[in-house]
Amino acid sequence: MGVARASIRTRLKEILATRDYRVPSDGQFDGAEAPRSYLLHLLRELKASPQALPDAGAWKVVFTDGASKPVLFDMEPAPGDVIPHEAASQDDLINEFAPKAAYLVLVRGSWNGQARLVSYDSAEFLWEPRVTQLTQLIEDGTIVVDAGASSGDDGRTRDHSTKFYIGPDDLHSLYSKNEVVQ
Repeated sequence: MGVARASIRTRLKEILATRDYRVPSDGQFDGAEAPRSYLLHLLRELKASPQALPDAGAWKVVFTDGASKPVLFDMEPAPGDVIPHEAASQDDLINEFAPKAAYLVLVRGSWNGQARLVSYDSAEFLWEPRVTQLTQLIEDGTIVVDAGASSGDDGRTRDHSTKFYIGPDDLHSLYSKNEVVQ
């Protein structure tokens, strides 16, 4: 059985009350994902997966420092495709999005990578996405699509999945319900 929103809310309140954390430099929390990875580490002290929800879906936890757009979801290519979103139908996009980001926890804060200090300032639960808005938000550029592909030394294209980014202030145009953690 997973962890309910109430349990995550309680733990987030504790994390927000402490606010400032020194992130260990043991190699477990490195790179741009360090603030999010450390947050997940703190949430895992719930003794169960913080992303599990008992009835449906999973809570996706994202972190933003305000300057970056968090990854809403990513999409792997179908066999034979190089860049997945180019051949994707509206149904394909919705089917990828719905199970990955139907329940979202947005945590805002700041990250000083050199000093390895993270501040978790606020948190918000978002759910009940307006899935029919997804393709419109992609078309109008609110959701930014990044096809992560590169060429190897052999000249072959390698896919690193396509990522879909959205600005934290634009999330309310996609989700119909929210709760600010106070």
